[in-house]
Amino acid sequence: MPQAVIAVAAWVGAQVTTAVGLAGAATSVALAAGTIASTIVEVGISLAISAATAALTASQIPDPEAARTPFQQTIPSRTGLYGKARISGATLLMESKGVILYCVLALNTGQLDGYEQLYLHDDRISTVSGWVQQTADGYYGESGQLTYVETRTGLPTETPYAGLVSELPQFWSNDHRGDGIATMYMRCRHGKSEHIPRQFPNGIPKPSWVARGYRLYDWRNPAHDPDNEATWTFSQNPVLMLADYLTSMHHGMGFPWSRLIEPQLASWTEAANVCDEPVPLKAGGTQPRYRAGGMFQFMNPPSDIIGRLLQCFDGWMGPDGTGAYRIYAGKYYEPIGEEVTVYRSEVVDFSLQRFVEDERAVNQLIVAYTSPEHDYKVVETDSWSNTADIAARGDELTKPFKLEWVQWNSQARRLAKMQLARMLGARGSLKMTLAGLKLLGRRFARLQIPELSFLADLPVEIQTLEIDLQSMSVIVGWVAVDAASYTWNASVEEGNGPSGGTSTPGGGDPGDPGDPGDDGTTPFIIQITAEPGGQPSEPTDPLVRLLVQGPGSGLAWSHRWRESGDPVWTTVTNSNETYEGEGQYRIVAGTFPTGSVLEFQAAYSDGGPLSVWTESEFAFT
Repeated sequence: MPQAVIAVAAWVGAQVTTAVGLAGAATSVALAAGTIASTIVEVGISLAISAATAALTASQIPDPEAARTPFQQTIPSRTGLYGKARISGATLLMESKGVILYCVLALNTGQLDGYEQLYLHDDRISTVSGWVQQTADGYYGESGQLTYVETRTGLPTETPYAGLVSELPQFWSNDHRGDGIATMYMRCRHGKSEHIPRQFPNGIPKPSWVARGYRLYDWRNPAHDPDNEATWTFSQNPVLMLADYLTSMHHGMGFPWSRLIEPQLASWTEAANVCDEPVPLKAGGTQPRYRAGGMFQFMNPPSDIIGRLLQCFDGWMGPDGTGAYRIYAGKYYEPIGEEVTVYRSEVVDFSLQRFVEDERAVNQLIVAYTSPEHDYKVVETDSWSNTADIAARGDELTKPFKLEWVQWNSQARRLAKMQLARMLGARGSLKMTLAGLKLLGRRFARLQIPELSFLADLPVEIQTLEIDLQSMSVIVGWVAVDAASYTWNASVEEGNGPSGGTSTPGGGDPGDPGDPGDDGTTPFIIQITAEPGGQPSEPTDPLVRLLVQGPGSGLAWSHRWRESGDPVWTTVTNSNETYEGEGQYRIVAGTFPTGSVLEFQAAYSDGGPLSVWTESEFAFT
């Protein structure tokens, strides 16, 4: 093999080692120069990761509804929290003693910055010294008598729940501290049976918290010591979150800071500063340009978590040629200089597509984000449309644009504006000589290809960059930049935002047809389990069972399920149920593939039509 090829191949191998890890690619790369010919020369590795590609990829991260719902799982996945979000968690203990129910949930792996708002079901709850106060509707009984909650943030050495140790010593001792795990303890006592429908209208309370997640290292703050987490502070800046995830040995990927970020620290600082820039609001005042907040599971592919964070700030990152990653937040930079200019002499071949065909075109994005004013539910806001393209095609070509880690209407709309311009922009590809390596780590470039006037001086955004060692070339995918898409006029473009919002404690959602009544006939799911099947040596898919509560015996049950985020339900009538007394039924829902996040509901019939469906419960198989 020519020495030039060996040198380039070895260099690419160093880049690919990091790129494969970040993108989650399942590509095996041999780094020894003597064996590269039979491996890496046959492979084109993409060396750019952007919010644009993340938006087109399905994610395995639980949606906000699943994140705020307690669940039971034999071996639960560890979870982490960046920014602020409404979360619940895996059940560590669920035991009853007389009329008292005891519950402990694991909310987060690692220390949280703190807790802000307690919810029971969808009711905002106030507490006094841990005791739940009665809502305006009379829910949860007389204040200070029925329901008690206590939390731990997940310190390295935690404190056991003394009340639980005292009252349930056979299940919980002083050794059950939960070091390094954020937890909550709930103790519920019900009064007279005739009062239960009023005090606990939705059945066993489902707790969730609006919590502040991991404290982050901000290298811009001189008070922060990278080796002392006690000096770090809470932040909603997504660039700081991404730097933490890439380098954390505890809840991230564990790449060395000195290799991945420090050589390009100036670009990370610039991107973090862009996220902090104030953006005017339609109603007056400002807000930071980009913020993020959301829960993830440690088992989620790193590419999903990286993509979710990049999506929040229209981010782009790629290796610079040394193995470090240069990063950009959503802001346009005019590409000027030889290092970002593509000359005709460097181009072997090129393609251009100026018009996106109807079958692939999108001219309207249905924008949704997670709204704190709507109890951290995903809500739709004003769609973002290209009216000129709609008029030209005579049709609205829509696509959902769900931003589950974005929590502000203005930010969601700004991201939609940039994304739609990108989706409708002219695009193409370049086959360049190895001179194309100068574009590594560059988001914006300028094409100067005089054969076509359109390409004579065209600013573009790099979408993909691959190195083909077989032909000793660099393959670049690009889309034309619409600089106007990075500008913002809040008074015209912010829109009206989603309707409703800002619920009051105990208010619930009166518009929900499944809202429970007070007559004791509304069903609910008491418990859901996913149990491993088969033998340890030959495991099979987990078996899911539901324990449901109805008004009495002699009922016929149906249940329905769907994968988290899927709009379509699969309904099973004549459920395989067993009556267990006191209106409780055990339903065998069946086996489901390992690694699924499944949403379940149930309803009953007493010979007539089905009752309302229960609130959703989630199974993690």
